[in-house]
Amino acid sequence: MAVRPQLQQEEVKDTKPQKPPLTGEERMKWIKLWEAEVKKSTMVNGVTKLTHKQIADEGDWLPKKPAPYPKTNEFAIQQRVFHAAYIEANFDPQSGAKLLTWKEEEIWLKENEFELMELWEEKKKLIF
Repeated sequence: MAVRPQLQQEEVKDTKPQKPPLTGEERMKWIKLWEAEVKKSTMVNGVTKLTHKQIADEGDWLPKKPAPYPKTNEFAIQQRVFHAAYIEANFDPQSGAKLLTWKEEEIWLKENEFELMELWEEKKKLIF
């Protein structure tokens, strides 16, 4: 029968000699010395107490909310949709070159006003 090897654990012994706890007059001497050092030091308070005025000015304990992001109005969205439709109808999607049927944007918008309004009604349902 084979014997399985086992790890041997050694106890770690503190090599420093330990002093016996202080008692009686020697203990009181050290306590008084410590107390004198504590009284001599100045305590620093890291957090100052806020006044009621400061709390009111700063908006209580929670930080003030940022201003809301401005909402894009409906007219600006409509103009972007119309411009995207113009680009799609008058320029090649791969090269970006003008198509043979290219027209100025203002003219194209006037000629396709009815189709654009139908497109806008469809997009408006998705957006709003």
